[in-house]
Amino acid sequence: MLRLFAKWWAKRRYVWKEEFEAAVHELNAKAALSQAKDKRDLMAQVSKEADAIEARIAELVKKEEKGFWLCENGHESNGSKDVRIVSGHPPADPKQCEKCGATLKFVKRSEMTGQEQYESDKERNEAEKVLQSKRDYAEKQLPEEIKQHETTASHFQRQAAQSRAFADRLRKL
Repeated sequence: MLRLFAKWWAKRRYVWKEEFEAAVHELNAKAALSQAKDKRDLMAQVSKEADAIEARIAELVKKEEKGFWLCENGHESNGSKDVRIVSGHPPADPKQCEKCGATLKFVKRSEMTGQEQYESDKERNEAEKVLQSKRDYAEKQLPEEIKQHETTASHFQRQAAQSRAFADRLRKL
C-alpha cells in the first residue's frame, strides 16, 4: 500500500514539476514580449524626438536667414508689439525680453561675424550629430533588440509547449 501511494505521489509530483516549468517558461515569454513592446514604444518616442530636432534645425536655418530676436538667456522673440523690425534691421534702442527682461539681440545670418557664423554652424552640426545618433538608435539598434526579445519569447514558448507535452505523456503512464 505504501509503495502504491509513493508511486502515485511521485507521478503527481513529477507532473506538477513539468507543469510548473511550463508556467515559468510562459511567464518568461510574456516578459520578453513585454520588453519588445516597450522597445517599440521607445522606438516611436525616439523617432518623434528625432523628427522634432530635425524640424527645429530647419526652423532655425530659416530664422537665421530671415532674422529674429534672441535674448541673452536664449529666449526667442518673433518681434512683438514692443519690437518692430523695419526693413530687416533692428531698431537703434535695445529692447527687453518679454519672459526674463534680458536685452534682446537681433540675429541674422548675413549680419553675423565670421566667429558667430562658425559657432552657429558648430551648434547646428552638433544638433545634426544628435539627430543622426537618435535615428541610428531608432532605425538600427532598437529593431535588433526587438527581434532578440521576440526570438527569446518564441524560445520560451517552445519550451513551455515541450514541458506541457511531457507532462501529458507522464499523466498517461
